[in-house]
Amino acid sequence: MKNAWLGYLGSFITLLGAVVMIVAGRYILGSILILAAIGGVIVKYYLGKKKY
Repeated sequence: MKNAWLGYLGSFITLLGAVVMIVAGRYILGSILILAAIGGVIVKYYLGKKKY
């Protein structure tokens, strides 16, 4: 009985870990895209300022 419980617990933790990784990965990816967009705007602004 104890081994079965450990097995269930292990698979549950693995599933939870996978979900957390997917959610965190999507969040991190979104943050990187947002930062890249902001960075691109800043770079364009500075380049536009230097031209004039």
